[in-house]
Formats: sequence, structure tokens, C-alpha cells
Amino acid sequence: MRYFRLLVALMAVLFVNLSCGLLGSAEKNETMNGNSSDATPGSTLAPEAYPAPGSVELLAYPTGENPSQLLEKAGAMLYPELKDGDTIEWYQVQGAVYSGMVKEIVQTHDLKVYLTFVDGRTLVSTAPAIDDVQKIINDCGVVCQGIKFATE
Repeated sequence: MRYFRLLVALMAVLFVNLSCGLLGSAEKNETMNGNSSDATPGSTLAPEAYPAPGSVELLAYPTGENPSQLLEKAGAMLYPELKDGDTIEWYQVQGAVYSGMVKEIVQTHDLKVYLTFVDGRTLVSTAPAIDDVQKIINDCGVVCQGIKFATE
């Protein structure tokens, strides 16, 4: 009886060992052939999984041009429905400055902000706090380098 249990345990170990060995080699062959359904980062993928070098067209990004210059070339105008002297909301001031469509800003002591656009229009807004427009210009970076700024 004792030998019988030992024989059964030995057969079970051999069966498990053989099963794992056969399954492991089958998975290895699938991975090497590119047929694995769950490819891991370290596994080899089929050659057709990646585009051939030179077959993908690279995107060309505009270089060195201010967004306002690009819009001027296209004949576009920011807030076309607004006329010279109209009042705009503060979020529109932020959008106009960040877009590069503003060439001059004047801030008065009563928080009025006058924006002169590259198309010649002047629009008016009220700043929420003193020097908020200066903060916008400073945060804007390269796009706002050419803006003339005056304050009272």
C-alpha cells in the first residue's frame, strides 16, 4: 500500500512536469512565430506589426512663425463679430493675448484694459484685479514677446 501511494505520487509529478514542458515549448514556438495572442513587452512580434522604415510620412510643424502671422496670411480674424470699441469678457482677452492677435495693450488705473489687435481694432475689457493682464503676458511666453504694454 505504501509503495502504491509512492508510485501514484511519482506518476502525478511526472505528468505535471511533462505537461508544463510541452505547454511551455508550444507557447515559445507561437511567440517566436508571431502567433501569440498576448504578446508581452519582451516577446518577439511579427515583422508586419511595425511599418517599414521610410514608409510613414512625417508631419511638418510650422517653424518660427508667430500665430498672428499665420492667421494674417490666412486672412482670418479673431472675434470677427466684434467692431472697434466693443467690450469683451476677460476670458476673451486671455484668448486674444495667447493667440498672438494682440499687438498693443494699455491698462488704466480703473482696471480698464484696451487691446489693439493686429487687424487695427481696439477692444475694451475690465481686468478682475490690477496687473492681471501683465500676468497673462508673462505666462504667454514667445507668442507675446512683440506686444507693446503700457500701464497708468
